[in-house]
Amino acid sequence: MKIALMCGGQPRFTQSFIILQQQLKGFDVADMYMCLWATPEAPDSDSARQQLETIIHPNYNLKQVKVMEQHPWTLPPHKLQHDFNAVESSAWWYKRRHGMWSSTKEVFDMIPDEYDMIIKFRPEGRLDREIDVRTIDLSNDMVFPSNHRNGFADMKICDQFLFANRKGMEFYADVINHFNDYILEIYPDNWEVNPHDWASEHLLGHHMLKNNRTQTVGNYQHLLRVDGVSPFDDKHWGR
Repeated sequence: MKIALMCGGQPRFTQSFIILQQQLKGFDVADMYMCLWATPEAPDSDSARQQLETIIHPNYNLKQVKVMEQHPWTLPPHKLQHDFNAVESSAWWYKRRHGMWSSTKEVFDMIPDEYDMIIKFRPEGRLDREIDVRTIDLSNDMVFPSNHRNGFADMKICDQFLFANRKGMEFYADVINHFNDYILEIYPDNWEVNPHDWASEHLLGHHMLKNNRTQTVGNYQHLLRVDGVSPFDDKHWGR
């Protein structure tokens, strides 16, 4: 079985990344693709690769690493002035959510069509158990974690981790192409005031509902920030 692993956005690597590599079983080839936002410690792809290669398990190939500045963005129609550096503000949440979804699409587009499974992971997250990837049923294209499910009452969902085939991951990554439209469709009247009513799980859930997609929930959980917090985490939780 040939699998690809993909991650994007902030380079928030912790011990969880090392544990996750040990938890995944049952593959013949595992290639990693990453699109990370530039930091002073890893301002380019070469410097990032040098650091990442020290923590990549021998069973994995660091196939491609792209380091870049975050994509420009344009807010949906708005009435207020917004400071993107004001932590927990609507603009701050917009920037980080846009960064998540744009890097997800960027890294997905790096992956050739030759894999049986694509796994989207976060570098500060791992699973609650070992999983043989051959046991994951992708007949519904995507399998989501059973915990950290938030959003709409009829479509609570976890956006932190995903097992998918190419069709499923293409659908998942397509959220960025509708990002502003979805915000306004979810919360048209006052999206600037309460960013938690158009959280990433709402955007993904809306994407699923609008396209009549059903959700398959796996018998695994995703654990986030349980093995420390990266200095590149812009929320610095637990510090």
